[in-house]
Amino acid sequence: MKTLLVAVDGSEPSLKGVSAALELSRGLGARLELVFVIPPVLLPPSTYAETIKKLEEANGAMAKDALEKAKAIVVAGGAQCDLITMHGAPAESLADSLRPNGCGASSSARKGTTRSLGCCSGARPTASCTSARSPC
Repeated sequence: MKTLLVAVDGSEPSLKGVSAALELSRGLGARLELVFVIPPVLLPPSTYAETIKKLEEANGAMAKDALEKAKAIVVAGGAQCDLITMHGAPAESLADSLRPNGCGASSSARKGTTRSLGCCSGARPTASCTSARSPC
């Protein structure tokens, strides 16, 4: 079975991308995987511990919210999906998750423009890149 990997960030353009991917998945008979990549927190050592913990918690909540919004679009369209949260540089994390699985296509761009989309034949992102995955 083919899998479409769709990056979401909660923005309107990314949610429109989910709708487009839903239509594409129907035509391909593919399963959807919605992914949110949490970028690393980069702070000077003097501000570490508590600040980083708070930022990581806020980023996790933002990822959950964005994925739930995207999931609602997929479920309303009568399809199923997996939810994935990755940690790292967004474009690199998405590309790295596709490469080992022999995926045929991947594109990525900055927030507010074209979303990342990969089409894989029966492949899933590698466990080393995936911190959380839950089915819709």
